[in-house]
Amino acid sequence: MLGTNPYAEEALSLASTARGNEGMLRTSAPIGNERMLSEGATDKVEINDQPEKNFQYKSQSELQNSASSMPQQQAQSIRGMRKATVDMSQSEYEAQEMLQSRLAEVLYANEGGSALMRMTEAGGSPAQERNTAQGMYETGLAASGNNPQIGFKSTRFYS
Repeated sequence: MLGTNPYAEEALSLASTARGNEGMLRTSAPIGNERMLSEGATDKVEINDQPEKNFQYKSQSELQNSASSMPQQQAQSIRGMRKATVDMSQSEYEAQEMLQSRLAEVLYANEGGSALMRMTEAGGSPAQERNTAQGMYETGLAASGNNPQIGFKSTRFYS
């Protein structure tokens, strides 16, 4: 089988045989003009293949960059989770510290809990309960700026 230029193919074969390198002839490619048999855009001589090659290089670069950035992103997410855990632990510690501080203040204000125990003991009889309730009521009036010793019970007058 001969291609589109049979003389050139026969002459090349004879010249290679005469020089002793007939083994250098192509053996697997089909006979004929390779330009007509080519299908790609980058194997043509007259076509500028730079845009296509640049696209291929850019695609390879993006693929490699994404593959190499995955371990870094994983490490950053692990560090972020550890930091969030530490921050949460710190805020829980501060909340517990504040709670302990407030409990200490309450105990100090109640004389170590003895005021609460005295209040509980005061509720033993109905008379003591009334006196305790009256004392609490008068304390509330005094705290709001009213005199608990005057005869009326309310500062809201009929209008």
